[in-house]
Amino acid sequence: MAQMRFQPRVGRYLAAAAENVVSILDVETQACRHSLQVSGVFFHLCEWNQDAQKVKVIFNCILSLFVNVGANWIQSCVFTNIFYLL
Repeated sequence: MAQMRFQPRVGRYLAAAAENVVSILDVETQACRHSLQVSGVFFHLCEWNQDAQKVKVIFNCILSLFVNVGANWIQSCVFTNIFYLL
């Protein structure tokens, strides 16, 4: 399964996710601005937020990736959604 999502309203970037790789592509220059590969997990969802500045990718419902896209920078954060039972 693969998904591609254009940046809403602005349309400068394209978020592409397939298997365990997420890439942010610059539509104007056709360059890959950011790529992240996560071992051992596969993505379920790839979407832009309302203000078109963040991409949210959920892997196997246990790992979330947020990519902030600015004018000249890209920053990513990974959150693990694992709960331990005592």
